[in-house]
Amino acid sequence: MRPSLKTLAINAAVVSALVGGTTAYTTFDNTVTLSVDGEADTVHTFGDTVEEVLADQDIEIGEHDVVAPSASSPVQDGTEIAVRFGRQITVTVDGVESEVWTTALSVDEALEELGIRAAGAELSVSRSLGIGRRGLEFEIRTPKDLTIVADGASEAFTTTAITVREALADAGITLGDLDQVAPRLEERVTSGLTLTVKRVTAERRTV
Repeated sequence: MRPSLKTLAINAAVVSALVGGTTAYTTFDNTVTLSVDGEADTVHTFGDTVEEVLADQDIEIGEHDVVAPSASSPVQDGTEIAVRFGRQITVTVDGVESEVWTTALSVDEALEELGIRAAGAELSVSRSLGIGRRGLEFEIRTPKDLTIVADGASEAFTTTAITVREALADAGITLGDLDQVAPRLEERVTSGLTLTVKRVTAERRTV
């Protein structure tokens, strides 16, 4: 039995709808590369903007987070989106503690981002240590170029010491009970500082 004209019309409509649905899917489904804290993945999305793509992936952006391109930017097939979450770190530099937000993924990257002189510095953690979303606490002692005047000689000396007392000990200079030091032993040292040690001895003479 031949199919009726009505049946042929219905079948044609169904096929047309299926083809149209496939075309719509192809048109509106974009493939984007989404990198979150350095880990990239390929995702399919119907979102028209970066913000919509992130919402599809249940990613919320806070005030300390960074997104590139911006959240309002349009997306198309092949768009690359990078997200860096902010981390609060507590860093103590030469005895001075501060709390800062950073998107760095490692200690070394954080030091570079904060502009801290890291060459020759002493750190309480490994430079390659990763910084998780919970943040990190660490201490750093930066190198200081000093001049030490003691025992009739002047010597250039580099140290990561924080105080004058520590710097002299680092230089191997032993102080007597009566010796005088300038600046004072508990003063903080900075690059370019000159430390002067005056030896004082006491004698008893019978005249």
